Amino acid sequence: MMEPQFTTVPCGGHCDEADEWASGSTDVYPCDTCQYRNYLTGPVLGIDVFKLKNIVYDKRARGVWCATPYPGHPHGCPNLKTKCISDRPDFRTILHDYNWYAIIEKFDLKAHAAMMKVKYPGWTERQCRNPLYWQGGVRKRLREKCDAWGWHILLDIPEASGIDVFKTMDGVGIHLDRKPDIVTKVMIVGFDL
Repeated sequence: MMEPQFTTVPCGGHCDEADEWASGSTDVYPCDTCQYRNYLTGPVLGIDVFKLKNIVYDKRARGVWCATPYPGHPHGCPNLKTKCISDRPDFRTILHDYNWYAIIEKFDLKAHAAMMKVKYPGWTERQCRNPLYWQGGVRKRLREKCDAWGWHILLDIPEASGIDVFKTMDGVGIHLDRKPDIVTKVMIVGFDL
């Protein structure tokens, strides 16, 4: 599979690449100081795709963070003892084998919680926002986007491979909140070099 071509939306003209983009170049990628947003061109349109130049690895993502207690889960994520981590590669072993891209799916958690509150008036806000009731559908839509775009390797849970998704996405201008009203789910795909 060939790596797709991108066009870029300039960050506001803070660098020379913005001038190149304005002149009609379609192969301009983000500079290190300005954050361009990359959009796929070709057969699959409307998918937010971001070229990743700097992927932040943190070994704590492969289990330590998963074991951090949170309300109702004194031992951390209930999926920690499954094959979540063991079935996924350590990113350090595949870092240099691919060109990496992030694909995102947004979900309006605030609207979902409001709908759940109407449906179940006795529920707390925390119950209305419980990932059990929305995360599977969001992941499915994101996986469908990844599959439609194509890939050679898919990191469907990047943290399980040791990627600090928050810092990595900050590097392409996407800020992820820890307690969001709008959720941004991320999967990372790689194409052979």
